[in-house]
Amino acid sequence: MIFPGSDALLLAGLTLALAFGLGLMLPDRIVFTEAELLRETLRLRGAGSAENAERVIVRIVRARAYARRMRDADNGFRADLRALVEEVASDLDQIAARILERPRETSDTTALLARAGLAVEAVERHSEIRRDSTNGNEDLVQETRDRVIATLRHLADVMDATMRQRVMQKVTDLGVTTGVADDLYESMKGNDR
Repeated sequence: MIFPGSDALLLAGLTLALAFGLGLMLPDRIVFTEAELLRETLRLRGAGSAENAERVIVRIVRARAYARRMRDADNGFRADLRALVEEVASDLDQIAARILERPRETSDTTALLARAGLAVEAVERHSEIRRDSTNGNEDLVQETRDRVIATLRHLADVMDATMRQRVMQKVTDLGVTTGVADDLYESMKGNDR
């Protein structure tokens, strides 16, 4: 004993060190919230400032929420509408994943998510009409179903066109890069002679 009560103080210090060491070994998903992990992932992937990271997080959360709301609205849709709802919801999930993957390339998602919000509302309203309709309203239900299908097809086409445009831009960028590299290599060959 160094002084009276030093054994208790030493035991408390060792317990504190052990607890701190165990805390450092815990997986990140236990220590941090999902939002904190998302912020850190975005920071590591080059989202830039905290404000930009927050805007990106809002887009990711919105895309995921729209996909979930579309799926949740299904209250016995016919097979064709159910398949279209699932296709668009899957596209929205892919958009959220793409935003997370490349946070700097999200400029085209703002307008796309705004349009997706309208489609989600259309699906939810059709679901409400189906739920509230009585036996005499089959024509009304069919009419709203046709409108929702048309809206979802338009949205799916817009999302596909956006993805195609993004891929074509990457192909163009690749062409420019390889063209410049090939020209530089050719000029280097010419200087060696």
